[in-house]
Amino acid sequence: MERLGDYQNCTILYVDDEEKSLVNFNRVFRKKFKILSAANAAEGYRLLEEYRDDIALLMSDQRMPGEKGVEFLKRSREVHPNAVRILTTAYSDFDVAIEAMNSGAVSKLVTKPWDIPQLEMIIKEACDFFTAQREGEFLPDTDLSAQLKPTSHDRGAEIGELRTLEQVARYLAVDKFTVYRLITQKKIPAFKVGNQWRFKQEMVDAWLVAKANIKKAKSDY
Repeated sequence: MERLGDYQNCTILYVDDEEKSLVNFNRVFRKKFKILSAANAAEGYRLLEEYRDDIALLMSDQRMPGEKGVEFLKRSREVHPNAVRILTTAYSDFDVAIEAMNSGAVSKLVTKPWDIPQLEMIIKEACDFFTAQREGEFLPDTDLSAQLKPTSHDRGAEIGELRTLEQVARYLAVDKFTVYRLITQKKIPAFKVGNQWRFKQEMVDAWLVAKANIKKAKSDY
């Protein structure tokens, strides 16, 4: 896959039982990304197994006959944990979607009908994130205790430097893709040592405090 800016080799797998949605997605994005499409979860798994080393983004509609989108993305995570997982859903499915976000099965929610420019931006960020992982910009999640599950009281207290993306995601109680978006949008303090990202715990703590104070100030009005 090419680095930032050229996305034609970035592979997207989109699963949706609505033929119109598949056709529209291909029509809008086929000249910018490599698109794989499936009309059901079974076909989605087949394509995932065949192309899993290249798929940067898994995108699935929630309402499908048989296996729903959330279940497909949950199972897909076991096969291809590094891909970004997006659930497309109607507002009426939001409770299910939020639960999926909290479980870590879904990286991002996109409501229908799509906001095309916004969706394109998310897809590009997913491609960049996948490439950054592949090129080693983040230490492997096993570098330090990736199994660490800190509590809200003492989370990360034993680690002065949050070294892996997994640790930062756990520390902030979000998924890894969200951490990456915060970095690239310069909304979270991070720095590079060589070609790898690092996160100082005290810097992240200061950012969290500042963020909380901003929210409090807004609520006081």
